[in-house]
Amino acid sequence: MKFFVSFMCILCQLFAQDQFSQIRCSSLKIKEGCLEEVKAYYQSAMEERREAVLETFANEGMLIECGFIKEENGSHYLILFLRAHDMDKAREAYRNSTLEEDLLHRAFGRKCFEHHEVLSPIYHLEAVDFSKLIMAAQPLEVEALKIAPVLKYEESENMKKIETYQAEKKIVGIKTRTNNRLEMDSLKGKIFPVVKQYFHQNVAESIPNRVHPGTTFCIYTEYESDHESDYTYFIGEEVDSFEGVRSDLETLVIPAQKYIKFTNGPGSMPDVVRKPWQQVWQMTSAELGGIRSYIADFEIYDERSRDHQNIVLDIYVGIQ
Repeated sequence: MKFFVSFMCILCQLFAQDQFSQIRCSSLKIKEGCLEEVKAYYQSAMEERREAVLETFANEGMLIECGFIKEENGSHYLILFLRAHDMDKAREAYRNSTLEEDLLHRAFGRKCFEHHEVLSPIYHLEAVDFSKLIMAAQPLEVEALKIAPVLKYEESENMKKIETYQAEKKIVGIKTRTNNRLEMDSLKGKIFPVVKQYFHQNVAESIPNRVHPGTTFCIYTEYESDHESDYTYFIGEEVDSFEGVRSDLETLVIPAQKYIKFTNGPGSMPDVVRKPWQQVWQMTSAELGGIRSYIADFEIYDERSRDHQNIVLDIYVGIQ
C-alpha cells in the first residue's frame, strides 16, 4: 500500500521572479523503527527550521522543499524535491551551515536514514510547471513522482520513438568537454559557444567528403559514467572519409550500435530539444526500451530544421 504524507516546506514564495529554476529529486530510505519519527519531524520540526534557514539560504536561491513518503516491499522511503536557482550553491550552503537547526537536521538524517539515491538530475523548469508538479503530486502514487508529472514521457503526435540500428559513422567538426550542471548556467555552459563558433565560422563548408551537406550532427560521447557526469559534445557533419581533413578540425567515429530513436516536433528552440532530453534522463530502462550504453547519443538536424520555430529533429539514444 502506497500512501501520501501531506507536507510542504516553503522556504520562500512558490514562484521566483526568474522564469526558470533547478529541481532535484532524491529518495532516502527510512531506517526500521524510524517512520513515525520522520513523519513527526517533517510535519513539525521543519516548520521551525524553515524560518531559521531562510536568511542563510536566501543568497543561494533556495526556493522550496517538499516531500512524500512511500512504502515499497515493506520499506519506507522519503521522496524529497528541492528547487533552487543554483542547486550546487544551495546544497553547499547547507553542508557548510553551522546553524544549530542545520546541525540538528543533519544529525537527524544520520539517525533516521540509511540510504540516499538521486532519482533525477538537475533540471530547468518553468515556475508554472513546478507548481503543476506540486499540485498534481498530492493524489498520485509516488512512483509517478520519480518523473515529474509535467515531464513524464507519453508518446504523442509530437514525440515518437522506435528501436533502430545505425552503422558506424565518421564525423568531422569541433568539440568541447562539459556536463549538464555547467549547461544549466548560461554563463558557464560550453555547448552554446561551440555551436555559435560552428555556424558563425561556417565550419561545415570546410569539411571535405560530406555525406549529406547541411545535415548537422550534435553528439554526446566519451561519457565519464552517465548523463550526470562529464561528456564530450561534438558538432559536425557525417563524412565518408577523413582524407583531407584540416588540422584544426576534430574527427569522431561513432561505432555501430542499437538506438532508441525519438522524433520530436514541430517545435521551437530550445524546448524542442530540451524537453525530450529531460524526459529521457528520467526514464527507466523499461520505459526507454533498453539499457543506455553511454557510448554515443546524438541529434540530427536536417532539412526539417530550417524553420527555427517549427523544428523537427531526431534524437538517437544508444542502448546495449
